[in-house]
This record gives sequence, structure tokens and C-alpha cells, in this order.
Amino acid sequence: MKSNKEDLYYPKHIFIETVGSLCTTNCIMCSRDKWTRKPLIMKDDIYEKVLQGFMPYLDKIEKVSFFNYGEPLLDPMIGPRIARARELGFRGTGISTNATELSEDKAKSLLDAGLEALICSIDGIEAATHEKIRPGAKFNEIVDNILNFIELRKQHQARTRLIVRFTAQQLNIDEWPAFKDFWLSKLDSSYNDIVFFMRVHSWGTANDDFKSQDTFGDGGAYICPDFLTKQYIFADGSAAFCCADCNGTFKDLGNAAFNDPIEIYNKAVFKKYRQYMQKGRINELDLCRECSIPMSRCNIVEYSPNGSVNKFEMGKKFIEDFLKSC
Repeated sequence: MKSNKEDLYYPKHIFIETVGSLCTTNCIMCSRDKWTRKPLIMKDDIYEKVLQGFMPYLDKIEKVSFFNYGEPLLDPMIGPRIARARELGFRGTGISTNATELSEDKAKSLLDAGLEALICSIDGIEAATHEKIRPGAKFNEIVDNILNFIELRKQHQARTRLIVRFTAQQLNIDEWPAFKDFWLSKLDSSYNDIVFFMRVHSWGTANDDFKSQDTFGDGGAYICPDFLTKQYIFADGSAAFCCADCNGTFKDLGNAAFNDPIEIYNKAVFKKYRQYMQKGRINELDLCRECSIPMSRCNIVEYSPNGSVNKFEMGKKFIEDFLKSC
């Protein structure tokens, strides 16, 4: 989001990674094999400093998510940390999880904290399919964890939205109709629950198996939302470049625990990438040319238990919004 004040961009959505480079599964479509950062759970003082750093811009931030490269439920303080963010006035709190650690105690902690959205990733209706895509996961336990969360939500009279996400790929696409029907029968539209369909992507250049799918080819005027609306903070407080930046490509971006996060978000390298995208030169950017994340986002479909279906042409929307702001 662009501001006329000093020609700055402000993120609408910030991602604070409280668990970095540490996960319970080794998903085939993940970039985990390329992770080089040491496993880390964010320290309390770093977390507080990061939150305080964003406080002057609270009115511009619509969402804060507590995940990035790691399983957030491995953070023993995830519930209290979400509660602290809400206490300070942050809106739109959410996490994305593989649900392996979604125990009853952890679920209660999230609900007590007032978590606003929980994304659970499941990639099949059959145990064999899901476990092939997400080695380390136990399908039946994950399903039980999510169903138990739904019951606990009722008991706690909480309003946490549940999003069940399906990452479509060759191994599971035939199971999509049955998957959708099963989870729609379990979710509740009064909470704005949805089943979420997205296509697999390459994590930038980090997953060679999916590099050839939906990349830019000859380019075109596309503005990746990561450079307009989202900002990512690693578990040590340092800034990531985008959601595909698993290891900190640009080491001199700064640390949000000690530097102004908006100054970080408006550094020269961000400006360069925005300018190239605006001019239709995205295929000249090494980090973007083979990235299929934006095209995956262009094919998102949300299904509600009430029968409504939302399809998002996110690429078109973001380029139009960006060009209007220039």
C-alpha cells in the first residue's frame, strides 16, 4: 500500500515467523531442502521489539500472521504471543499449520488467545496420498486434531475462522471433489469457514520439481503482492525479502527488532523490484523470473459451506491497483 507521505509503501499484512527452519514434516512441494538458516524459536525480547516497531503503523496493518518457514505450533508460547499482539491492537491474527501439533491443549491456547484465523493444510482425502505429499504427517491424527478443534471452538464460544487448504498437484488432484465435499460437511459458514483450493508452486527458485509450472515466460506487467502489501520477518527479527526468500537473500535489509520496519520495506532493492514489475520487466528479475507463486495465487478458489464460491484473479487486481497508485 502506497502513502503520499514521503512516497512510502506500508504493508497491509505482516508475517512474524516465531518458528524458523523447524518443522514436523518434509513436504515434497516445500523448499525445506534448501533451508540454510539454523532452527530458531523467536526470543521473547525480539518478539516484543518487533511488535513495538510496527506500533506506529498499526492503523495501516490489516493482518498479522505468525508463520513463515516453520511450523508455528512448535512455539510453546504461540498462544500468549497472539494474545499479546491482540492486546496491543493488531488485527487479523492468523497462523498456518500442518496440524500435526494441534493438540487439545494447543487448540485451547489458540482459542483463548482470540486467534482470528487458523489455516490447516491437508492434501488428500486418503491417508496414503496426504502422507506421500507430507512425509512425517499422520493423516488420521491430523483429521482428528482438526475435528476436535471444531468441537472446542463451540465449547469456548470462540469465533476463530477455520480454513482447510488443499494444495493441488498431480498426486492429489483426483481426490479434490471428495476432499471438498467432506470438509464442507464439517465446516460452519457462520464462522466464515472455507475450503481453500490453490495450485502448487515453486517457492521461487527453491523447488526444482515445480519450476516449470506457471512461470512468467515472456514476462508481462504483473506486480507481486509481496512487494506491495506484505512484509516478512524472520525468527531472529531480520527482514526477509519476500515469501520465497527462505534464507535471507539480501543480508543488509535490516532487523525489525532494531530498525524501523517501514524504512526496511522502502529500501532501494524493494523500489527496484516494484519499478521493474510496473514496467512489465518482471522476467528480468532473477528472484522472480522462475517463481510461480503469483500464478498460484491467481488460481485460488474459496468454497463455503453455504454454497458460495469465490474465485480470485489476484494478478489482475494487484496490477490494476498498483498502476492506479503510481
